[in-house]
Amino acid sequence: MPARVGAEIASVLVITALLVVAGFGVLELGDGASPVDAFFSTGPSTAVGFAGLGFGATAIAAILGGTLARNRTRRTRVLVSLAAGAVGAVVNLVVGTIIGVTGGGWSALLIAFALIGAAVLAVAVLLATLFTYLVAFRRTA
Repeated sequence: MPARVGAEIASVLVITALLVVAGFGVLELGDGASPVDAFFSTGPSTAVGFAGLGFGATAIAAILGGTLARNRTRRTRVLVSLAAGAVGAVVNLVVGTIIGVTGGGWSALLIAFALIGAAVLAVAVLLATLFTYLVAFRRTA
């Protein structure tokens, strides 16, 4: 695998992880937490709880897809990264829904948390992919 492709995949995953934690930190700020707690304590733990499984699926899909598309065009690699994010969001939503349905009286709340986690993950992957391919690894001339 060319080093550039590996760096692109790593960049997408690291930026996605940072954006997911930041997104959940912003959500925790809305709940009235202090900024330090929101971004360094409750935000990261909430991110792991509500988007961790989806991020893991995204990472696996991005690594496998990026490795298979290593000799393809840049457009294909962008689509693979976005598809990996969609896979992670769907996995997060499906698992959260299954847990919610079997959770008894809290099912609607657990499904809502799964939906929020999937949405934050999908937006983070989109922003990370756009930044990686349009700014950080932009080809000039």
